[in-house]
Amino acid sequence: MIIPSVLAILIPLLFLYCIAALDVRTQKRRRLLITAFVWGIIAFTIAYIIFTALVNNRILTLHQIVSVGTPLTEELLKAGCLFILAIKLQIRSAVDGAEFGFAIGTGFAIVENLLYLTSTMPEVALETSLARVLSTNLMHGMTTGLVGATIGSNYYRRRRVLQVRTALALLLAGSIHIIFNQIVLYASGVSLVAIAIVFGLSGLALLLFVITLAMNAERDWIESQLQQDGVPAGERMAIVNPGLFAELLAKQKIGLDENQMKLLNEYVQLRGEKALLTRKISLNEHAEIDSGLQQQEFEITRKLDRLSREMGFYLRMIVRVLLPSAEDNRWIVLSKELGLTTEPLIQALVMMGERQSALSNKELLARRRALDHSPLFNVLLPAELDDISILLDQVVVTTGENVEIQGHYDGRLFIVAAGKLEAHVVDAFGVETTLAIYTLGGTFGELSLIDLKPHPMVVSAIEDSLLYTLSRDQFITLIAARPQVNFRLLKEMSAYIRDQTELITLVRYLGFKNLPAQVTDGKTVLPRTVSALPGD
Repeated sequence: MIIPSVLAILIPLLFLYCIAALDVRTQKRRRLLITAFVWGIIAFTIAYIIFTALVNNRILTLHQIVSVGTPLTEELLKAGCLFILAIKLQIRSAVDGAEFGFAIGTGFAIVENLLYLTSTMPEVALETSLARVLSTNLMHGMTTGLVGATIGSNYYRRRRVLQVRTALALLLAGSIHIIFNQIVLYASGVSLVAIAIVFGLSGLALLLFVITLAMNAERDWIESQLQQDGVPAGERMAIVNPGLFAELLAKQKIGLDENQMKLLNEYVQLRGEKALLTRKISLNEHAEIDSGLQQQEFEITRKLDRLSREMGFYLRMIVRVLLPSAEDNRWIVLSKELGLTTEPLIQALVMMGERQSALSNKELLARRRALDHSPLFNVLLPAELDDISILLDQVVVTTGENVEIQGHYDGRLFIVAAGKLEAHVVDAFGVETTLAIYTLGGTFGELSLIDLKPHPMVVSAIEDSLLYTLSRDQFITLIAARPQVNFRLLKEMSAYIRDQTELITLVRYLGFKNLPAQVTDGKTVLPRTVSALPGD
């Protein structure tokens, strides 16, 4: 009897696993699936106690109970858990209801099968076990699954509509159960087994059809809501099909650790949940649950904000690279500007992963400090600053050493981490004019990165200095990915142009002879000291 009993447990659990695997979002809610499964066991126990008492006290005969009593009572008991989950707003859709209902039916059927096997002769126990898991088990899962799907698809409608449709679903489930029990009572031999198995498998096919329709409707709702929210098509694809996105991540060799994979998948799934919930709120006709739905939306938004902070620039870039969008012009322009395809970008991501593992916490903090003091970068989130820190290269210069040479193109953005540097130009007469002084957080080289033209000035170290550099490819990718940096760059460039305009106006107004500057050893020093101005 051991093998039949094991099969009576494992095969139904396998069916339950396959049903739950249809929807990635339900897999996240394993605790609720387990709760539903346990409720099925409890429901059977209650039903067994009730029917045993009725038979022992000769209130009903066994035939009456099996014919009508058990189907209706069992369906009501199994549905009890669905009512509780719905009241607590844990059944968000027909898919949730169907899968939780199937879990309840599976728990109920497993205990019923095991009890049935105790009164079965050993020589036919294996055949009986297999027949029941392919018939009775699937029947219980299908009937409760249909009730759950009805509750899930109608819970946001007016209360009267919900009550009527749920009652009809329970009546249908009870009727199917009664028909099945009649077949068991009056059929015999091979025909009994064949009809029962066909009945069970047909019920499973019906439930799968209902779940598929509901999942397609969910995808349409999520797609529509995301489109309204302006989410790019590539990202929409990932959110609507989180399972496919998880497979895509697993296939790409981009140096992601387990935690990063988890962050990406959780982010995509939460975006889908929020879109679906937003859609449900807009369709809700059940005023009593408005506050509960709003609270759920708030909690999901809070989780998404936390994930966004944890993901940073690196993981956001991965989503954009793996899921490009035709209407997202930023990434089309980026690809043309850098001359890159998806493969080199993925290689760049792999490089980032390798650098991250080699970078000490102390060095990461030092780079973060320089970025925090830079007007270009201090608008970013901490996790994004960490990702940019990984991209930086370190340069050490000594006093008097030139970092940029007038008329040469370097192709790097420089960020001052320590020390002091000055920017000056040399005119046709060999006179030097100091334009800016750079200290902690100062940046220079931005303009040459954008227009690919030589540096219009010389930048040299006044004292020993530590600099961090960002290549053009990395910088252009950054400003494409994070519009905040692009906006801050425009702001800094505007300030620089304004300074130059004021300088020209001052020169024209006063004339070169009265220019308020000192000429010492052929160097003209303007009376101003600045930090973190664009140097090109």
